[in-house]
Amino acid sequence: MHTFSKISSKDIKEALNYPYGGLTVSERLWKQQTDLAQKLKQIFIQNSIVGKNPYEYAKEVALLYDRKKFEAYRLIYTESAYVSEAATMKGYAEDGIEEYEICATLDSHTSEVCRKMDGMRFKVAEAQEGKNMPPFHPFCRTTTVPYISELDELQSTRVARDEDGKTYKVPGNMKYLDWKKKYVKDAIKDSDRKLYEKYKGVLGNNAPSLEKFIEIRYNDFNWNEFKAYSSSIRSGELSAFADFDLYQSTSKEMDDKLLRIVISNNITITGKSKHSIARVIGSVEQKRNGVQVSDILDALTNSESEILSVRQMKNGRSQKFRNKVVEVSVNPDTGNIIQVNPVHSRRKVKS
Repeated sequence: MHTFSKISSKDIKEALNYPYGGLTVSERLWKQQTDLAQKLKQIFIQNSIVGKNPYEYAKEVALLYDRKKFEAYRLIYTESAYVSEAATMKGYAEDGIEEYEICATLDSHTSEVCRKMDGMRFKVAEAQEGKNMPPFHPFCRTTTVPYISELDELQSTRVARDEDGKTYKVPGNMKYLDWKKKYVKDAIKDSDRKLYEKYKGVLGNNAPSLEKFIEIRYNDFNWNEFKAYSSSIRSGELSAFADFDLYQSTSKEMDDKLLRIVISNNITITGKSKHSIARVIGSVEQKRNGVQVSDILDALTNSESEILSVRQMKNGRSQKFRNKVVEVSVNPDTGNIIQVNPVHSRRKVKS
């Protein structure tokens, strides 16, 4: 029989070489390392040319490294989960196991998708990562167990975790939603409830449910975006009609279409400010229209776009790229998109 507690090196190698999400794990890791190396080189060369004090551009390196460090951690965590599950699926197939069952973590931090998937059964031959096989999202903790019908009658247990992180055992056939109904009556900390009320006061009808808030609260990536979203609502920079789902989808679209592109003056876009996300969406309160991400891409890459001179701002240098509909400000030293604005008729580029 296959030993499920130990994954063979052969299985790991095959999983690493499988093109998960279009790239193998190795390619994804090397790509991120290459991006970081290129950006560091760009920072050193540009700042050396202008004669900036090393202390000043050390700040840029620190900011870049901190962001990349988190991205690398998220990538490695999620890719490791994929490798483990892919190798496990191979083990199931080799042992003649035809079905498997989703096994989520029984605690309050488990994502909504994993809560609903817990206990669902799928055929090993039809396993698809991200659809019916973990990981289902970044930092996913959900795993799988083999399903053998002959063992259904056996008494078994699974581990759950209370609000203080202490573990206890529940029946093995208990699913997440059933566990929650029976054991989770008031498992949310008072401090989290108070924090939720604070954000609800800011977001009003756009506030997520308390349960959804807890899920966001304990996911580092979602929590950072949620805080930025709430801050934009509070300041009026983002329309109160915009919910968090719109904010997240806009942020993802910007990442997918803009990150790592080389713009018209040979600078690579490496990131975006939280400010720019709100600007893309727009604000009714400030009577400011949003913009299309495709128009931002055009302004940055179209040879006919107007490129303004670099300006020294309080928080660093800025250079504007303008087409007929949008104006994009980029830090030429870091490749970070600072902000975007619609171009008013009086400022449109002449045809």
